[in-house]
Amino acid sequence: MSQDFSHINLQGRSFKNQDLTGANFIYADIRGTDFTGANLNEANFSHAKAGLQLHQAIFLLIFSLFLSILSGIFATLTGVLIIFSFNSDSLKIYSVILGVLCLILLIIFFVITIYQGLAAGARVVLFLGVAIIGGLSVAGVVAVAIAVAATGIIAGVTAVIVTGFLVAIAVIAVIVTATIKGAMVGALIGAGFIGGWVMVVTIAGGFYFAWVALAGDDTYDSIRVPGITFCAIVGGTSFRGANLTNANFSYATLKNTDFLGANLTNTCWKEAKKLDQSRVDNSILAKKAVRELLVSGNGYKKSYVEANLQGANLDGANLNEANLKEANISQANLQRANLEGANLTKVQAIGTDFTNAYLTGACLEAWTIHNTTKLDDVDVRFFYILEEVDSEDETHERCPSSGEFAGGEFINLFAEVLDSVDLIFQKQVNWKAFGVAFKELKSANQGLKLFIRSIENPTDGVVVINMSVPNNANKGEIKFSFAQSYEVALNAIEEESKAEYRKKLKGESS
Repeated sequence: MSQDFSHINLQGRSFKNQDLTGANFIYADIRGTDFTGANLNEANFSHAKAGLQLHQAIFLLIFSLFLSILSGIFATLTGVLIIFSFNSDSLKIYSVILGVLCLILLIIFFVITIYQGLAAGARVVLFLGVAIIGGLSVAGVVAVAIAVAATGIIAGVTAVIVTGFLVAIAVIAVIVTATIKGAMVGALIGAGFIGGWVMVVTIAGGFYFAWVALAGDDTYDSIRVPGITFCAIVGGTSFRGANLTNANFSYATLKNTDFLGANLTNTCWKEAKKLDQSRVDNSILAKKAVRELLVSGNGYKKSYVEANLQGANLDGANLNEANLKEANISQANLQRANLEGANLTKVQAIGTDFTNAYLTGACLEAWTIHNTTKLDDVDVRFFYILEEVDSEDETHERCPSSGEFAGGEFINLFAEVLDSVDLIFQKQVNWKAFGVAFKELKSANQGLKLFIRSIENPTDGVVVINMSVPNNANKGEIKFSFAQSYEVALNAIEEESKAEYRKKLKGESS
C-alpha cells in the first residue's frame, strides 16, 4: 500500500534511499526535504511546495552580503587607483591611463556581456589585461543572483547589496588611512566617489544580468546555474539520484530544488512553477525551450530541432506544426499528442509511445522507429515522405498520393519494423545452439508465428538476425527467453565438445 503524506509539513525531513513507490505528497510542504537516492516511481507531488527553508534563505542572504562586500572592496580599490594615479607625482603617465581604463573596462565588460554573453565579456577584459575588473563584476553579479534565487525579493536584495558596498568602502577607508600620510586622506574621499560610481555600475549591471539569467535566458547560464546550484546545495529540496520515473509534479513549486542525476523518465511537469530555478544540469530540463514545453504542453509552431526529449512526458501536448527535426524523442510519452503537420524528419523514436496521437500531415522522412515504438490507434489520414518540396510538382511526396489511409493501412507500412525482434550476436553464431534455442522458443510459443526474416553482418564480428514476431506479442520476453535458451544450449554443446576431446585424449594415451 502506498504511503500518504498529503497536506503534511515535511520541512527538513530525510527520506534518503527509501522506497516511496506511489507515495502521495499532494500539497505537502517539502522545503529542505532530502529525497536523495529514493525510489519515487509514480509518486505524486502535485501542488507540493519545494525549496529553501526560512533559515536557509537567511543564510544565503548573509552570504550574498559577504560577496557584495568583496565586490565593493574591489570597486573602491579601483577608485583609489584612479585618484592616486592623478595625485601621485611619482607615478608615470601610464598609471593615470591605467586608472581611467579600469572604469572604462568595467563598462565595456557589461556592454559586451549584454550582447554576447558573460564568457565573451570576460574574454575581452582578460585580453585587455585587467582581469580584476572581471572578477569584481562576476562577484557582484553572483551575489545578486544568489540573493534573488534564494528569496526572489528584489527590494530586500537591493538593501543587502548596497549595504555590502558601503561596508566595503568603510573597510578600505580604515585600511588606507592607517597606511598613508594625512595629506593623502583627502584623496580617499575622491577615491570613494569614483568607487561609488563603480559600485553603481556594478549593481546596475549585476541586477540586469541576474534578472535575465534567472528569467531563463540560456546565454547567461554561467550566472544562473552557479547561483541556483549553490542554493540547491546549501539547502533546498534534494532529489539527487532519485528515481522519479512516472512521478507527478504538476502545479508544484520547485524553486531551489536539486534534480542532479535523477531519473526523469515520463515525469510530469504540467504547470510546475519556478522549474527554471531548479538544479537540472544536463537533463532534458536544461534547455529553456524544452522546459517550457514540458510545463505548458504547448509547442505550437515552435522549433525543437536536435532537442533532447528522451523520456519526456508529452501526453496530450500540442505540437501542431512543430519542428522536431533530428530530435531525440526515444522513450517519450506522446500519447494523445497533436503532431498534425509536425516535422519528424530524422527523429529518434525508439520506444516512443504514440498511442492515440494525431499524425496527419506530419513529415516522417527517415525517422527511426523500432519494434518497441507504439503506434496503436494513431490517427493518420496521410503523411509526407520528404521534408523538402519537390521542385517539379511542388509536393512533399504525400503518402498516400491521393485520398486517405483506410483503417490499419498506416500500421501495415511499418509492420516489418514493428513486427520483428533483432537478435544481436557480438561474436560468431553457434548455429547448432541457435537451432536448439529457436526450436524451444517456438515450442514455448505455439500460438505465435515465429520465423527468421533476415541475417545480416553489418560490421566485423557482429551478426544481426531479424526474427518476425506478431505485433501483439511480448517482444522483450521473447528476446529474453531466446537468449536464455541459447546460452544454456551453447554451454551444453561446449561441455559435450570438451568431454569428447577428453575421451579422445584418453584413447590415444592408452
